[in-house]
Amino acid sequence: MLQTEERQFQEAKEQHDHEMQNLLNKNQHFQKIQQRLQLLRRLHNEVRPIEEEIELQNQEAQKKINNQQPVMVRDSLKFKDPYEDYKILKCIEEGAFGKVHKARNLKTGHLVAIKIQDCTNDNFMDLYEECKLLESFNHQNIPKVMDKYYWEQKFYICMELCAGGDLTDIYMGTGSLKESQVAFVAKEVLETLLYLHQKGYVHRDIKPNNILLTDAGEVRLVDFGSMSSIQTEKPTFIDGTPAYLAPEYVLEDLNGDYDERCDVWSLGMTLLELAEGRLPLLLTSSYSYCKYWQQKNRVPQLRKRDKWSPAFHSFLEDALTLDPAMRPSVEKLLQHEFLSNVEHEPSPLKRRLRRTKFLRRIRKFFNYGKLGVRMICRCVHK
Repeated sequence: MLQTEERQFQEAKEQHDHEMQNLLNKNQHFQKIQQRLQLLRRLHNEVRPIEEEIELQNQEAQKKINNQQPVMVRDSLKFKDPYEDYKILKCIEEGAFGKVHKARNLKTGHLVAIKIQDCTNDNFMDLYEECKLLESFNHQNIPKVMDKYYWEQKFYICMELCAGGDLTDIYMGTGSLKESQVAFVAKEVLETLLYLHQKGYVHRDIKPNNILLTDAGEVRLVDFGSMSSIQTEKPTFIDGTPAYLAPEYVLEDLNGDYDERCDVWSLGMTLLELAEGRLPLLLTSSYSYCKYWQQKNRVPQLRKRDKWSPAFHSFLEDALTLDPAMRPSVEKLLQHEFLSNVEHEPSPLKRRLRRTKFLRRIRKFFNYGKLGVRMICRCVHK
């Protein structure tokens, strides 16, 4: 009798535990649904105020389609498969951020770049806000956003294609840049930074990899993942690439603040690299960056002083001023004599870009092999 009651009690307990577990699972599922609904409501509320503006832009875009012109409009986030609208052609860049593909718009036939990033509930709003910020910029040297998608836990940003590649590819493929080409890059980037600084933002990751070229040799500044609002306080962690990072982050005895002038330093290091054809400082980690500036505290300079004009030396000395309190602003550097005779039409980099593309085709033909290089050398010697 006692055993029967114990068995019945045990069965009742198991049934009760099972029902409680089912209720708990349903509650968790309900909470997930609520979170998704809240996210959708927030997105809906954010895009509703610009619906009329979008409609007008779509009408203008339709006119451009009829005239066979590239369409660049700010549109709402699309929850659909982007491959219904675009055909992927090839991967042109891959990194920790994700992948960038060259693609073709199936309706217009225009070529674009599609940046694809993994997207979770934790980083969705960060990616969405970054894309919205990029859309809000209106400068000729910042790539235009054409579409944005969320599909199967991935975030897609379709933007202007910069088929010329980045400046690292240019100088590594064809050698260091001429002074006129360096001056052209300096002026274009400074004008872009002036636009960002006036809007209250600091880029914080200026380097050759983040300066792209169009087919016409025009400069485009990219990668705004490290960008932040201008502030005087030092960030809590090192954000940026150590080899180009301003020294005021780690040197406590400097008088200046950690503000937008850190972009000026990074640009100076970038121009020095383009002129020399090599990294000025081999700093590959936050540790090596801190160790270098705490121990050596030496600003890099041009090696062959006679090769470059006094104006270029003066410009680099200003940009690479150790103390940020004495370092000139972007606006002041734009008035430097080094930039007084810069030519824009045509781009000084257009011919260099053609040579780079030619060498790429040669390397591709010989499959980047040593045999191909030897064959080219033999043909040249003959």
